Amino acid sequence: MQPKTNFRFIERIMIQHAHPAKLTADLLGVLIGWYFLWTHSLLVAVATILGASILGTLLVWRHDVAQLYHTKLGTWMMGQAEPRNVVVRSIGFAVLCYGVWSHAVLYFPIGIVLIVAARLLGSKTRATHER
Repeated sequence: MQPKTNFRFIERIMIQHAHPAKLTADLLGVLIGWYFLWTHSLLVAVATILGASILGTLLVWRHDVAQLYHTKLGTWMMGQAEPRNVVVRSIGFAVLCYGVWSHAVLYFPIGIVLIVAARLLGSKTRATHER
């Protein structure tokens, strides 16, 4: 099967998340950012999370990410490449962040369920792209 090469903007952004450099930058940014959220340093937390995400994007921006399209993580990310999926995923991440900020563990599974639900919303979208 030929790798996909004609990505829409949102697809390119989402498939980049499957690249090891972007994934590492995002994970480190979130983990460090959550520490700052836990200690109620909101501006530092936001700067850390967004800064790491932007850095990861810049690291892979000119790389050919088409080969990531058929990986498991690439498939997962492409399943979230519609605006409604990004919105639900972002809400889930915000709920997780609020749980860290408020030290309320109850919000962790709610945020995770929303993030997974965003992927499930994308299942039909992914099947459409495969055709």
